[in-house]
Amino acid sequence: MVLSSAHVKKAKSLNSLDELDDAIISKRTRNCLMKKVGNIERIVWMGRLAAYHNTVIPIMRSSERILFSSDDPAWQRELALALDQAGFIRSASELNEWFKTGALYDAIYGPNTGAITNITQIGNERYESFELLSSSQMQLVYNAIGRADMSPCHYRVIGFHYGFNPDGDMRMHTVTETARFFETTVKRVRRIERRTFERLRESCELPAFFGPRSELDRDVNFLIDELDELKERQKSLLYELSTFSKMPIETVSKTAQKYIDRY
Repeated sequence: MVLSSAHVKKAKSLNSLDELDDAIISKRTRNCLMKKVGNIERIVWMGRLAAYHNTVIPIMRSSERILFSSDDPAWQRELALALDQAGFIRSASELNEWFKTGALYDAIYGPNTGAITNITQIGNERYESFELLSSSQMQLVYNAIGRADMSPCHYRVIGFHYGFNPDGDMRMHTVTETARFFETTVKRVRRIERRTFERLRESCELPAFFGPRSELDRDVNFLIDELDELKERQKSLLYELSTFSKMPIETVSKTAQKYIDRY
């Protein structure tokens, strides 16, 4: 079941675990969760985490079907499957598109982009409300990476690491897995990424998908205020310097005027 933010049910709308399908989640599991956790919204979030991790971490083998191994606790399987059947679970692969885009942006621009890089950074409210990236938005990312003036080999390395390979494996890999796949060293992969990210920063072609974090907004506004103050101070100093340019002392007036002429 693949749901957008407009269709996924809100955790607040579930009043009782008894509303979930008895054929999927047992009475014992419901009673145990209520006794140990108690809060319905928290239980829904636990089910959403279980659904996401057991779909994405085994690498989305069969579309959107939630996969569990025999080692997973029964309550996780039952809760996630019952919530999915009731419409509380979003598409894990689409969530992953958002997370890996966030991981790429963080790697290029630093951790203050406002990007979401994994599911632990959100809760029920954000899970239910944010809009996932469309295929056309993802294509903008692919296009920007493709125009970053890198060799085909470097393109494949970046695509493999961050899951941006439209013609192949679309899942993210660790830098160690990437180095092993391309039969090179982690150091070499890091070097390729540094060069590529520098080109992507300079090109300014990556689309803006993420709103800045509040501290980044504060930093930008602080710098703007500082520059405005410096501008006013500069005006004052230039006016003061202009008085020297009018003095009947040749070396002083020429030096002052020469500096003023720069501005």
